[in-house]
Amino acid sequence: MRDETCDIVVIGAGSAGCVLANRLTADGRTRVLLLEAGPRDTNPWIHVPLGYGKLFARTDVNWAYESEPEPALNGRRVFTPRGKGLGGPSSINGLVYIRGQREDFDGWGVPGWGFDDLLPYFIKSEDQSRGANAWHGTGRPLAVSDLPDRHELCDAFIASAEALGVPRNDDFHRAAQEGAGHHQATTRTRRRTPSVRPGTMSLTSSSLRLNAQTRSPSRWNWRRNPSYSGSACTVPSRCTMAAAEGSRWASAGRTGIPTRGATRARPRSPLV
Repeated sequence: MRDETCDIVVIGAGSAGCVLANRLTADGRTRVLLLEAGPRDTNPWIHVPLGYGKLFARTDVNWAYESEPEPALNGRRVFTPRGKGLGGPSSINGLVYIRGQREDFDGWGVPGWGFDDLLPYFIKSEDQSRGANAWHGTGRPLAVSDLPDRHELCDAFIASAEALGVPRNDDFHRAAQEGAGHHQATTRTRRRTPSVRPGTMSLTSSSLRLNAQTRSPSRWNWRRNPSYSGSACTVPSRCTMAAAEGSRWASAGRTGIPTRGATRARPRSPLV
């Protein structure tokens, strides 16, 4: 058993967890411990854009969840891939860069979470290959690029949509998202750019724990101090108590964080 104390424990090194760890440690003073249940992103298929098709069946880098039986689907379970390892789903997804529509955010009706409130943060996170403007940013961690090769069938599909009255849209992230056009991807120089790259650049090796499966903090007595929060995690050959003197932030994804009333999911059996 080994205890580790820091200011903040971040559970999950996916997109949100990596960004949180990076931003929280930017001041050079805040001590952050980033816990990740999966391994380092050393699998070569993670970094090859077309490699995501090779990772869906790899349970070493994919939680490979299944939903509970869906009544509307005749009892079938829906396969739900989720990244397991540094970068989380951003290391195994299809790389399409797309923001939600204005109506998606404004429809929530939550102060501070409307589209106009969030647009500066989209811009702040982006390194857009087309350059900066009112809708895009440059020089930030998330690389966004045009696909280097465009298939003639894609161009024909867009042209046929235009012929039917669907507007052509060369940028789905401006004022209007409706239309047909080419998507951009989270790639740069023909390689994937997962959130792990910028997300862990400010962390020391002692601030990152891989293959660390967290357990519920309510099962542990944190020095009998009600203001003390933390998490216990199991790593190879030992159990670690990670205690946060400040706070504990869970970024383990909507499936990895149990919530009341949420749809249950279970790990899928390994695929051959």
